[in-house]
Amino acid sequence: MVSVLEYILEGRRELFKGLWIDQLDFDWTPTPVIHLSFGGVSADSVVKLEKGLYSQLKNIADRDGVTLNSDIPGDCLRQLIEAFHLKYGRKPAVLIDEYDALILSQIGNQSLAEQSRNSMGII
Repeated sequence: MVSVLEYILEGRRELFKGLWIDQLDFDWTPTPVIHLSFGGVSADSVVKLEKGLYSQLKNIADRDGVTLNSDIPGDCLRQLIEAFHLKYGRKPAVLIDEYDALILSQIGNQSLAEQSRNSMGII
């Protein structure tokens, strides 16, 4: 579902020819997208969680020619948002996929769940 939303935001109307959304008076102007997924991020520890998020943010930055000046995920996300806004002239959409994967992977470990939740406050 998040990928479909990403394609819509990117203005990829050709993917939706003949479908209901193609019939709407929708503005198909491309919007930059920062797509993060917790599906492949290890939640065994806060360190692994932060490294996984940083890795995704770094890949997005590299793909779009943006230099990150930090390895802290929250700082990187702020830098990406600002850089995308400057580069594309539009504020980016931030899509977070499989957020529940983090919660479900820690359902039996209250301490780790709380540490991860607190760590996510940086984003």
